[in-house]
Amino acid sequence: MKLKYLILPLLLVFALNANAFTSDLPNFINFYEEPETISFFVENDSGSIQPLNISVFSPLAYEIQGKKNFIESGEKIQIDLVFFPKEELINSVYESSVLIELGNEKTKNNFSMYFLKRNFCPMEFNAEQKGNLIEVKVKNNSFYETKLEVLGLKNKENWSIEKKVFSFDSDEEKIISLSVSGFGSEENNSVLIKCNELEEEFNVKLESRNSNVISATGNVLVTEFGELTEPINVVLIVIASVLLILFISRLVKRLNKEEIK
Repeated sequence: MKLKYLILPLLLVFALNANAFTSDLPNFINFYEEPETISFFVENDSGSIQPLNISVFSPLAYEIQGKKNFIESGEKIQIDLVFFPKEELINSVYESSVLIELGNEKTKNNFSMYFLKRNFCPMEFNAEQKGNLIEVKVKNNSFYETKLEVLGLKNKENWSIEKKVFSFDSDEEKIISLSVSGFGSEENNSVLIKCNELEEEFNVKLESRNSNVISATGNVLVTEFGELTEPINVVLIVIASVLLILFISRLVKRLNKEEIK
């Protein structure tokens, strides 16, 4: 009889301290040029509220999202750990760990961090021609500062574009302007760029319009004759201009001679 009364309190104590929780932390994480998030669950299946503490051992800055100081009996919560990479750690490996304490129970999870560099440009481009300018909306999706160099146009036969170098901060979005000159209409010309030491390209639609500055054999010709869609139009305008100048010159000489008589 006395044994029965002794067993019941012991079972109650064990039940109150049985803080089972599950965690789904990975064995490794690959870091590129943006923050990475790992998630896991903590569940309190004891008969009472329990305190929760989470400690992270990592060379990176991090945020703990979804954490509570106490978890109710039977409650299950999701924890998100957001890690922010460092550019100086690229091509290295670090060992990290997370210590989870729920009541009297502890568990430690170890994992490796691999810091890698992507083999492509982390930028997004949206280009539009506005007169003699190409306006490009650029979004840097990298967590690191990224340099963008404009190399020229893929099709250089009829058009040319200004060459420039730009710098973008982490997650920066801004509009850059590039001078463009040429003639004709091209639906799918490409702007050649260098980004992360890799050569990439993005598409742009080019179309000559009224008062466009047309580059021809090193000379600049301003036209008000409407859209020029063929190279021969430029040649005809130049020939017509030369003939007009010769005609006016001869006419002036003839008038001068008649005045002398």
